[in-house]
Amino acid sequence: MSEAHRDLEVVRIAPLVGMQEELLTLRPKLIEEYRVLFGDRFSATLSEAEDGEWVDVWSWVDRADAEHALANLELVPSFVEWGRRVELRSLTWAKIIG
Repeated sequence: MSEAHRDLEVVRIAPLVGMQEELLTLRPKLIEEYRVLFGDRFSATLSEAEDGEWVDVWSWVDRADAEHALANLELVPSFVEWGRRVELRSLTWAKIIG
């Protein structure tokens, strides 16, 4: 990370039935599309919670970058594909304080 990441985007999702493998296959493309736009200004980690939901944590230098991508979905076509294969359970923003 070249700049200090300070904004966390914590997203809980439930993969739609039968979509887990497709999502895992799509993930590298999704990350690469974000990387082209934002370089090292983010990192992302996908985990599976004990309850089976997925927890997608994005660490951003600036929340405005994430908001820009969300407001301009044509910039990240694989995000649209991703969204069709999951049910959004929650999205929370947090500031790194220590």
